[in-house]
Amino acid sequence: MSSSMKKFTITHDFCGMLDYDENYDEFSEQEEHFHMNWTLNLYQDDGNAELIIFGNPPEYDYEDSEPFDENYSIETEIEIKLLPKNRKIERKTHKVVFTYHETFHKVRLMSWDVLRKRCSVDEELKVEVHIVITKMSRVAGRKTVDFGEKMREFSDVVLTVGDKKFHVLKKFLSFESSYFKSMFLGSFAESNKSEVTLHDIDSYEFQKFIEVLYGRNAIDDDYLASILRLADMFDASIVRERCQDFLVEKSKKSLKEKLELASEYRMENAKKKCLSDIKALDNLN
Repeated sequence: MSSSMKKFTITHDFCGMLDYDENYDEFSEQEEHFHMNWTLNLYQDDGNAELIIFGNPPEYDYEDSEPFDENYSIETEIEIKLLPKNRKIERKTHKVVFTYHETFHKVRLMSWDVLRKRCSVDEELKVEVHIVITKMSRVAGRKTVDFGEKMREFSDVVLTVGDKKFHVLKKFLSFESSYFKSMFLGSFAESNKSEVTLHDIDSYEFQKFIEVLYGRNAIDDDYLASILRLADMFDASIVRERCQDFLVEKSKKSLKEKLELASEYRMENAKKKCLSDIKALDNLN
C-alpha cells in the first residue's frame, strides 16, 4: 500500500463491559480526518455487540472552506481490529461508501456474551479501525490561499487540476520546481500557453502542495504523504524540507510511519531522528 494514500486509524478503549448485561452504549471522541468528523460507537443490541463507524461532514462551514456539497461521496476500505488483552485478535474488513444520506456503517461483531468473556480479565476492549479512502469527490476542505479568480491579476498562467483552476506565476513556480522550470522556461509547448492542464492529480492535494510552496502553514498529518508525493513529482525541494520539519517537530504519526515516509522521500534528518528515537525506546525496554 502506498504511503501517499488517504488513510488513518481511529483507536478507542471501550471499558466496563462486565458491568452491563444490557444497555451498554459508549462513543469514542470525535476526530477530524480529511475534512470529515469520525466517531466509533460500541453498543449492545438484542444480545449482540454492534459497532458503528460514523463519518459526518463538519457541523458548519468554515470561512475558508468551499460551500458544502450535499452530493459528496467517500469510498473507503475499512479494517476493524478487536484487541482484547491476552486474547486472539479479531479482524473484519468492509468496503463502505459514506454519503450525505449514509453517514454511518454498522457492523455486528459477535454476541455480547462472547465479547464479555473475551474481556473478562481486564474489562477492556481496544478497537482499531483502519480506514483507507480510495475515492473522495465533492468534499471541500479548508484552505489558506484562494488561487481562484481573486489571483488572476497577480498571475500569468492558469493551472487546471481536475475541476479547479489555480492562477499562479510561471517564474515563481520555475524558481521553486525544476519540473515547472522545464515546462515554462524550456522548449516545451506549455511555455507559451496561458492555461496548462495537469492530469491525474487530486485538486485538493494540489491545493495543499501549492500553499506549502507559497510558504503557508498548510501541512497536517492527513495530507503529509500526499504533499510529499507531489513535492517529489514536481521536484520542489523547499516543500520537502518543510514537510521534513513538520515530520520531526509536529507530526503525531507513529515512529514506523515516520520512518517509512523519511526513507521513501529521502529526508535524512527525519530518518536520523526516527532511528535515534527507536534506539532510545529499545534502551528503555
